[in-house]
Amino acid sequence: MKIKYIPLLFLLFLFSSCENILFRDLTGVYEASFETNGGTSVSNFDATKIETAPITTKTDAYFEGWYTQPTLSEKVEFPYILEKNTKFYAKWLQTYLVTFETNGGTPIKSYKTAKLNITPTSTKDNCILEGWYTSSDFSGIPVEFPYEVTKETTLYAKWLITYNINFETNGGSLISNYRTAKIETIPETTRDGYSFCGWYTDADFENKVDFPYTLFTDTTLYAKWQQKFTVTFNTQGGSAIASKFTGYIESVETPTKANKDFAGWYLDSECTEINKVTFPYTVTNDVTLYAKWIAQQVTVTFNSNGATSGSAPITVLIDKGSSYTIPGNTGNLTKTGFAFTKWNTKADGTGINYIAGATINALNSNLTLYAQWGKDYSTMIFVNGGTFTMGEPGNTTNSTYMAHEVTINDFYIGQYELTYEIWLEVYSWAIQNGYTISNGYKGSSTSLSSSDNIPVTYMTWDDAAVWCNAYSEYKQLTPVYSLDGEIWRDSTVRAVNTRGDSTSNLSFNRTANGYRLPTEAEWEYAAGGGASSRTKYAGTNSDSYIKNYAWYWDESNCHSVGEKLPNGLSLYDMSGNIAEWTFDWFWNYTSSSQNNPANMYNQYSGPTYAPHVIKGGTYMHGRDYCIVYERITLSKAYSVYIESDDGRKAKSVGFRIARNTN
Repeated sequence: MKIKYIPLLFLLFLFSSCENILFRDLTGVYEASFETNGGTSVSNFDATKIETAPITTKTDAYFEGWYTQPTLSEKVEFPYILEKNTKFYAKWLQTYLVTFETNGGTPIKSYKTAKLNITPTSTKDNCILEGWYTSSDFSGIPVEFPYEVTKETTLYAKWLITYNINFETNGGSLISNYRTAKIETIPETTRDGYSFCGWYTDADFENKVDFPYTLFTDTTLYAKWQQKFTVTFNTQGGSAIASKFTGYIESVETPTKANKDFAGWYLDSECTEINKVTFPYTVTNDVTLYAKWIAQQVTVTFNSNGATSGSAPITVLIDKGSSYTIPGNTGNLTKTGFAFTKWNTKADGTGINYIAGATINALNSNLTLYAQWGKDYSTMIFVNGGTFTMGEPGNTTNSTYMAHEVTINDFYIGQYELTYEIWLEVYSWAIQNGYTISNGYKGSSTSLSSSDNIPVTYMTWDDAAVWCNAYSEYKQLTPVYSLDGEIWRDSTVRAVNTRGDSTSNLSFNRTANGYRLPTEAEWEYAAGGGASSRTKYAGTNSDSYIKNYAWYWDESNCHSVGEKLPNGLSLYDMSGNIAEWTFDWFWNYTSSSQNNPANMYNQYSGPTYAPHVIKGGTYMHGRDYCIVYERITLSKAYSVYIESDDGRKAKSVGFRIARNTN
């Protein structure tokens, strides 16, 4: 193998070059080179830091600075630490002739430049330089420095004449007299035991000086003093403010208080307007100042959200942080094919739901509520009248269930048991319009947040009847029930009916077009399917299939209406779910035929213990109570429904509405 020898001169060159690179890297020394772009040249050099900007000049050009990019986009600030070999590029600005008109001041020579970095200096006896302007009449604003010159320019000096200013401190610390044209800030002076109240141009302290203050003649300023007293600040629940020992208060910091706006300081705790303090305030004795607060208010706005008629509740103002009870559909909003269900914070219903009667405990911001529209559970079904056998088929001996022929006129009946949402909508309107009614429950729960379209329960027969009158007036129909010749609007004034009393104070207008409770005969007729094809249960004759039509037995709560199958007249839940009030007082059947019976009279010893007839069975009892002819007798009312007689109520009893066809 042949060994090739590298020339010694090349090795020395290579070693020298590597040594130079290695040395620079190890010591932090790098080469700085300069592109002056037409300026006087600057020699390259090695350094770790450049303390000051290298100097270069160029005829009729202004040196603006050094940059590390040829595009002149990254300006260098000095001192500058080199971290690599760096090339610097000079930036030049074109210069223009600048002339100075000093207007009697010491002259300034004209010169060419591109930028005036500092204010040009000129002096004039008994004057101060107010500023430089680009117009001889001093219009516009004065020139601000640094000032870039973009064309040939003349700057004009504006002078203010100075005057002698003297200070009479009236016992305060002395202030030397001097000459000036304007006093920018308040001259400071102090006096033990006194507060400084300001400078005045007269010894009688009638003309107070505001600063900055421009002089137009030789002037003497007089200091006004006020003896110090203790001022206490009672913020009346707001943030604390420390007491002051002073004789003069220019202004006071503003306290804060949750959900309140500060409305000023007063000399009395009631904050009567005659005692309101205005500032600056001269203190003449020890005094307490009281803060006045005004409640911040928020708005609650209602949006009809596509309603076809009616009106949304008016926008209300309430005190911020206070509670607010959500109203119902007080303006009778309607939407074709839908029913009002609740309010929501978003139009599409994805926000927070609020039903009528719900309370917001602390409302702290403006709130917009949008009407929500759902299935119309107030739908009424037209029922053709006819003749049917009322009572238990074939029963000829038991007066409680005795079969007898009954003829019914045409009428309307609610397709669903009355839901809590509809009840509450009308209830809210009724309370605001002179009605007295006890509120109901949402099924068996007192929680108003449970599922929608739960039947309303836990109201007396009297509550149900008076609610029907309210619903009639709400829909501008003629109410059905009257007491002593007046529309019945107060369910606490009971309809007292005693046995054989043909002059009862309750009257039932059978020709009115308003809402009412169905009579027992109407209810049984509709539940069984009308005049023909009558069924044992509402919808079926089968003991096995009744579960498809009714909620009954061992259910923990009633259900939303319409979840089971309807009967032959498209009526839901007439068997099971909740039992339903009818109009009639309990009465014994006879075998005689009857037309549109409606028993208004108590056959027993008094109104407290003789209930109206309840029909339909409940979610908590067996299927036998779901039979359409089943009636709840006095004993069954106590043993099964528990507190469901006329003067009481049960969580398993509600009602559905009816109407005449006229």
